[in-house]
Amino acid sequence: MRYGDINWDAVGSISEALGAIGVIVTLIYLIRQIKQNTSATRSAAAAAYSQASMTLSKTLSDSVEANSHFYTYLDNPDQLTPEERKRAQAIVSLYIHTMEQAYDLYCEGALTERKWQSRYKQIIWIAQRPGFVEYWQEYGEVYADDFSNYVKRAIEETH
Repeated sequence: MRYGDINWDAVGSISEALGAIGVIVTLIYLIRQIKQNTSATRSAAAAAYSQASMTLSKTLSDSVEANSHFYTYLDNPDQLTPEERKRAQAIVSLYIHTMEQAYDLYCEGALTERKWQSRYKQIIWIAQRPGFVEYWQEYGEVYADDFSNYVKRAIEETH
């Protein structure tokens, strides 16, 4: 081969190598973007959970009546009128949906073990209450199966 002649096989090999490097760089970039997106999604979900928790706390703290109905329902549901009972069940529903959201975040890795253990203790606390057991028997099937089974185990452990 003379100087100035082009070896097309060598050019093809170099092009293939550069193409492979380009694919690898692109994959690395995509992996980083996916991780960042996953992190942002988890953060948004955790923020939504935090907001739901604050809504529940606000509901219970802003209304003496709601607070009274909630705790009376949990410990002595028969002491409430049918209307009071429905109001209390709505608060229990809000409470349990908040716990279900925490469970989902924990399963997805967006809630730390420490925070989940705190929520788990809350589930155990409420599972011991007769009003909650009544609520769960009536409405427990509306929750996702994995969470529902988790709560059923908590009820069984506490009774």
